[in-house]
Amino acid sequence: MLADGTRMKKKYRNEEKMDPEEEGMAEHEAIKLFEENKMRVFFDDVSEQWYLCINDVVGVLTESNDIPQYIKRMRHRDPELSSVWGTICTPHQFASSDGEKHAVNCASLKDILRNYL
Repeated sequence: MLADGTRMKKKYRNEEKMDPEEEGMAEHEAIKLFEENKMRVFFDDVSEQWYLCINDVVGVLTESNDIPQYIKRMRHRDPELSSVWGTICTPHQFASSDGEKHAVNCASLKDILRNYL
């Protein structure tokens, strides 16, 4: 995969651009389908990068039933990851199905693939 995410874009089957007013989402937020799983993403104008919800990425890649526990174990087993977790993660608020906004950890594609680029 390339740092600009071009290869990942090819794997998206469908792209649902939600109406920002209808779903309570900002203009640069979207829900993308990746292998039939929803993935929350947003575009940051300052850094000019797409950010993906870490829980959604881990869920798609691992098919884990308990994603927070999987991330906790992953951080425990990888001290380097745990030491830079605060640098990698960017909290972002997404609207949930009940209309309330909840902060979730997001990361850029470069940060998610930090060992592979």
